[in-house]
Amino acid sequence: MVCCQTHFNRKEGPFPVKYPQIYFQLSGGHISVNTIVIQGRNFEVPEIFHQYTEKRLKKLERLLDDEEIEIQVTVSSNRGRYTVEVTVRADGYILRGEETGDAAHSAMDMVLEKLERQVEKYKTRLIKK
Repeated sequence: MVCCQTHFNRKEGPFPVKYPQIYFQLSGGHISVNTIVIQGRNFEVPEIFHQYTEKRLKKLERLLDDEEIEIQVTVSSNRGRYTVEVTVRADGYILRGEETGDAAHSAMDMVLEKLERQVEKYKTRLIKK
C-alpha cells in the first residue's frame, strides 16, 4: 500500500477538506482511492486524535475491501462532552454513526462499533442476493 498526504481531494464533495489522507491501493488490476477527512466543529482537533482515528479507521477500510470509500469524521465539543459523527460513503451506500461521550476517544470507539455492525449487515445482504 502506497500512502501520500496531500491537500487535494479527488472528489469535490460538500465537505471542506482539512487533513485528507489518500491511500492508493493496487488490488485486482484497479486502483481504489480512500479519503479520510477529520474536522472539528468550534475547536481545533489535536494531531494525536487524528492519528488515533486514522489507526482505528483502517479496520473499517479492511471490512470494505476493494471499494472506493470516503470517510468524514466531525468532532464537536459542548460543555465538556464530545460528539463524534462518522459518515462513510462507498459505492452507492452511506453508513452513518454518531455518539456522545466524556472523552473523544471513547466516543470514537463507540461510533466504530456501530459502523462495524452496519458494514456486517450490509455485507450479509449482498451475500444473500
